[in-house]
Amino acid sequence: MSGSKVWAPADLLGPDLPCASCAGQAPMFDDVVAGESLEGREARLACAVRVCGRCPVFAECRALLAELPAAATGVWAGVVIEDGRARRRMSRA
Repeated sequence: MSGSKVWAPADLLGPDLPCASCAGQAPMFDDVVAGESLEGREARLACAVRVCGRCPVFAECRALLAELPAAATGVWAGVVIEDGRARRRMSRA
């Protein structure tokens, strides 16, 4: 099979997480946005991590982290994931 699906936070949205703060906010939570500078990317991801911290379904999303496929990228439950690995985590205030 050629190419594998790249999972983004919007893929989680469904009956389990209908009130997620990331709903309708792509590409804020995406790993890469075409044409974006490194500084712009860092600022966008930091904003996405802050939004996660206020999300009403933060705990449910955090519980799904262990189940994410290796192709998952972007911000998930306050974790920036690049190349299938967590780059940084946030602590919930």
